[in-house]
Amino acid sequence: MDSSTIVRLLGTSRGLTAGGTEARALRRLSMLALLLGSPLAYAGQGLYMDVDAFVPSASMTIDSSQCMNGTPEPVLVQRQYVEASDGWSCLYTPSTFSLSIWSAAQKVASYQVTVSAWGSTVNTTYSNPAYLSIATMYSRFGLVGNQDSLHISSTAQDMQSWMKQVNPSLQIKQLVLPGTHDSGTADLSSSSQPTADASGAIAQAAVDAPWLIAGWSKAQSMDVAGQLQRGTRYLDLRLCGGSDVGSIYTCHAMTGEKFTDVVQQVKAFVSAHPSELVIMDMNHWYPSSGTDPNDMRNNAYQYLQEQLGPVLAGRDQYGPTSTLGSLQAAGRTVIASSDNSLGYSYLWSSVNTSDINNCGNYTDICSYWPASSQLSQQTQRLGAVLNTLRSQTKPYLFVVQAQLTPDQNAILEGLTGGQYFDLSEFTGSYKYGMRVFLDTPHLFDGLSGLIFIEDFSNGIDLTQRALRMMGS
Repeated sequence: MDSSTIVRLLGTSRGLTAGGTEARALRRLSMLALLLGSPLAYAGQGLYMDVDAFVPSASMTIDSSQCMNGTPEPVLVQRQYVEASDGWSCLYTPSTFSLSIWSAAQKVASYQVTVSAWGSTVNTTYSNPAYLSIATMYSRFGLVGNQDSLHISSTAQDMQSWMKQVNPSLQIKQLVLPGTHDSGTADLSSSSQPTADASGAIAQAAVDAPWLIAGWSKAQSMDVAGQLQRGTRYLDLRLCGGSDVGSIYTCHAMTGEKFTDVVQQVKAFVSAHPSELVIMDMNHWYPSSGTDPNDMRNNAYQYLQEQLGPVLAGRDQYGPTSTLGSLQAAGRTVIASSDNSLGYSYLWSSVNTSDINNCGNYTDICSYWPASSQLSQQTQRLGAVLNTLRSQTKPYLFVVQAQLTPDQNAILEGLTGGQYFDLSEFTGSYKYGMRVFLDTPHLFDGLSGLIFIEDFSNGIDLTQRALRMMGS
C-alpha cells in the first residue's frame, strides 16, 4: 500500500514517539485521496510488522534500508510500526529494508522485505532454513485505516497441534489457554453494517462515517481459521443480528464474520486436529430491532448442535473437573458456552462482568472486563482481581482480558485528527507494556485455569505463555 520506513516501537521504554503530527496528518491526507479515488500513495503511511520468534529475549535489528526516516535502534521482537519517509523523493518509491532476528548471542533469521505502493511483496532470505517456517503478508489495506500488516514467523514449531504437548491428566479448570478478543472481526470493513451493540454517538458515526468506526471496531487481523492455526483456542464471540441463523454475525459496532462461517471454520479445524480443544464463548448477544432475543439464541444453539454435535463436549457429560485427555479420547473437543443456555444441556455457563463477585459456583467461564483505557489502571485492576482469585477456590476458567478499551472521545477524535488513527494503532501503543505486566514475577503464582485474550493477537505469543505456565 505504501512505502515503508522508520521503525517505531510503540509503548516501550526506549521512548520512540508515535510518529509525529506531520506523519499522522499525511496518513489522513492519504485517506482523503482514497476517498477521492486517487491511485497515488503518500509518504507517512505505514505498515504494522509482527515478528514471531521463539527465542528467549529475541531482538530485531534493521540492517539496511531505503527511504527510512531516521536511524532505528535494535528492538525487542514485537509489533513494530514501519512508516514512510517524509522526503519527496520517496513518495512513489517502493521501499526496501533488511532485518535480522537475534537470540542472546547469534543470528536466528534474516529477511529482505520490499514494500510497494498499493500492495506489498515480501522477499525473504533465511540464515537457518531448518528453524524457519513461513513469511506471509496479511494485507489490511482499504478504507479501514491505512496500514498493511506484515507477519513474519520464524519457527518450525507446530502451532496447529500444540495441545499434544499438554499433560492429558490436567483438568479443564487447570488449563492455560490463548484466546482472542472480539474474535470474529477480522473482515470488518467500511462496507460492514452497523449493529445493535453500538449506541449513542458511536452508533451514529457507524452510519455517517463507517470507515472511522470500522477502523476502531476491527480487533483482529486474521479470521477465526487463521487464529486457530496460529494457536488460539478460545474465541470471544459477540453476536448481533436477527432470529434467522443466516442473519447472525459476529460484531463490534459493525458486522464481522457470519456466525455460520465461524462454526464451519471451527468444525474444519477440530476435524483436522483432533488433539485441540476449542472454546466458543458466546457471552454477548445483541438482537436487531424487533428480534426476539430468545429466537436468536435458540436458532444459533440449534445450528451449533446440528453442525458440531459429534465433537461437542456437552456440559451434561463433562465439566471443569473433566480431564483434557478424556475429551480428546472421546473426540469431544469443542466447548460451547453462553450466558443463557435456554435449557440446551450441552452449553457451559459463562459470565462477562466488571465485578468478579458475579462469578460463582455455577459459573464455568468467568470473563472479567477491567473496563479501562489506561494501562496503569488496567493492570492495577487485573492485579487486584488475581489476588482475590488466589484467596479463594474458584471452580471456573478465568479470562484475563489483556486489551484496553478506548473511550468514545478517542474514537471520535479520528474525524478531526486524534492521538491514534484506529484500534490497531491504539493497541500497539500499550501492547509491550501489557506484556511486561503479564511477565511480572509471581503474578500468577497459585493460579491455574486461565485464558488470556487480546486485540490483534498473533496467537503465538499467548500460546507460548500457555505452554510455559503449564510446564509443557
